[in-house]
Amino acid sequence: MNVIDRVKAYPKGCEQMRDSFSYNEGVRAAWTPIWVRNSHRSYQEIERRFQTGNCDMASLKPQMNGGPCLILGSGPSLEDIKPYLKDWKGNIFCSTSHLPMLAYMGIDRPGIYCGLIDCDPSMIWLVTDYVKKDTNITLLTHPQIPSEYLKHWPEEKAYFFRMLDPSDEYSNKYLPLAYGWMNEKMNWSIGTTILNGGNIVNTMIPMCQSFGFSPIFVAGYDLGYPDNLRRSGDYRYKDGSWEIIPPPPLTEQRWVEAVRLESNNGVPFDELGAFYKTSSIIMWAMAAPPVISCSRGVMSEWTYANPKEVVEKQGLGFDHLIVDPITAYKAGGIYLRRRGFLIMKTDFWASVQNMAGMKFLDKIKHLINWYWYKDKPWKWMGGKGYVPWKFKRDKKKAEAKAKKIAACTTMATGDVKGAEVVS
Repeated sequence: MNVIDRVKAYPKGCEQMRDSFSYNEGVRAAWTPIWVRNSHRSYQEIERRFQTGNCDMASLKPQMNGGPCLILGSGPSLEDIKPYLKDWKGNIFCSTSHLPMLAYMGIDRPGIYCGLIDCDPSMIWLVTDYVKKDTNITLLTHPQIPSEYLKHWPEEKAYFFRMLDPSDEYSNKYLPLAYGWMNEKMNWSIGTTILNGGNIVNTMIPMCQSFGFSPIFVAGYDLGYPDNLRRSGDYRYKDGSWEIIPPPPLTEQRWVEAVRLESNNGVPFDELGAFYKTSSIIMWAMAAPPVISCSRGVMSEWTYANPKEVVEKQGLGFDHLIVDPITAYKAGGIYLRRRGFLIMKTDFWASVQNMAGMKFLDKIKHLINWYWYKDKPWKWMGGKGYVPWKFKRDKKKAEAKAKKIAACTTMATGDVKGAEVVS
């Protein structure tokens, strides 16, 4: 059964939140004052860094090598890949919550990128306790984090983006005014924007896609509680030795009470997971990132690959598991309509994507037909756009015809400049 049929077969009421709009508004209202305060406190430090180098995240692109990459979540199924993680030679994208695990495993090398979107000041210890001043790990973050993170992280290893949320007036309108030009002389600013998907994995998937990585493997991104565990295990360094914390079971009353939604595959599930999954599906349907799951949570729309096999093959040979853009768009649209969301792409996008699988001559014919019969100016692959010559020809014919009619009308009424009218 393909992904479209599977989504259609989801039970009625499956993964339905009571009120996703109010949930989102409540989260935004709680965080906006913290974002405002943090971005004001961080401005001077970020401006100072831009005086010595371009710290916009896009400036990292030349050093990215493409190919497969791995994104880590903190769900219970992260345990599946932990025994093999040290053998992964490609790029790793993680969050600050994974820093103790990386320190315990002795993984500190170029090609590891720590994404930080959580603005909770109570979690600063994850950086101060587990990041060394000579670390090779690169920080990818936004101006709305506490300035203490920046003061502790090595200056040459921190890069910035802006969060984009159409309904977030502060991040959309006021933050760009403050952070518009960090270095006018060099024309440097924080111009990179990433859609705020609510969690670090939803943020890092479009990052990796923009950097050209493919496939993008995601481990421990469960959005639910497989094996009735709340999250993956953890590590703490205390008094000169490591404490290994096993995955906590789903037994606390507040977590048991939260699990009330029916998931598509029987994994215990709550409204927080449904909220994040909606963002994941929107991103997947609209941007079609080449994502493959190494997780066992509720994101069953993404094709699964065994993490042990992925590490053994270093992510090569899995391209056939990537869901094509048209299928992702259709499956995502079906899922989101059940949640009350509607998405739509342009005719041009659908036309170009439908070329996938065509023979070369069929592609040429398809493009010519689309170009010739469409009644709108055409932007070719994101270019500046121009009017097809067919429309230019028709416009010239219409103008010539209009001039001819105007000339005939002028002669008939005798209204000719410089001519003598004889009655």
